[in-house]
Amino acid sequence: DTPTRTIKTLKGGKTAFTIKDNHSNVSSTFNLSVYEPIESISFKNPKITIKLGSKSKIETVVEPSTAIVENLTYKSDDVKIAYAVGEYIYAQNVGTTNITITTPNGKTATCEVTVEIDYDNLIPVYRMYNPVNGEHLYTTDAHEVDVIWRTQGWGKEGIGWYTTTAGTPVYRLFNPKLGNHLYTSDLNEIRIIRNQGWKLDFYGEPVMYASGDVPIYRLFNPGLQGQHHLTTDKNEYNVIPKWGWQQEGIAMNAAKIGVPKTTTYFR
Repeated sequence: DTPTRTIKTLKGGKTAFTIKDNHSNVSSTFNLSVYEPIESISFKNPKITIKLGSKSKIETVVEPSTAIVENLTYKSDDVKIAYAVGEYIYAQNVGTTNITITTPNGKTATCEVTVEIDYDNLIPVYRMYNPVNGEHLYTTDAHEVDVIWRTQGWGKEGIGWYTTTAGTPVYRLFNPKLGNHLYTSDLNEIRIIRNQGWKLDFYGEPVMYASGDVPIYRLFNPGLQGQHHLTTDKNEYNVIPKWGWQQEGIAMNAAKIGVPKTTTYFR
């Protein structure tokens, strides 16, 4: 029979054991790691700031240092702002939330996470104008701008505003019967109007994101085939109702006001 031996652990650490058969002089060595239960856990930085759309590695301090650090669970007070998976915290939207780590034996630690806009990596949203039906088009696709400007008679009106690389998604829909577009981050509105003949552009992917503190106002004109118009210009929002536009309030937000210019057409 193979003899058995009992190993008694005294404290956490690592050591090596060598077993030797005195008859055959054959020996075998193995390493043993002894871990202790977590007595306390804390974030190395209890308050962190992450740029929107990026991630931050989770760094914790545990006592004792030889404790097992595995099977941790994470909870975010607001997963729309930030959440944790594995070794990272992911920034979803602008704001502040708390993320709590819990160990298998019930020890907890909380970190305050603030998500800010990355102003060094903003994306321009171009504003186009169609003199035939009076519609405005908004897109981050410079190629689309060039094509419809050169071949379809659209005029360039500069940059309407700047969007972020992540945040609340904004979708663009097109109604082939009415021949115009609609922009919204309201999933319920999308569900309703898709039953009315509207189709999602860009294969259903977001055309931009709504994050920041610059309000984007939306207006509706029932006399222009139900067109909607977006603007960051509060004066424009207040003036054009005299031409039949109905104010619908703030539809979304932008990260930064754009650089408008006089409408230019391809010659």
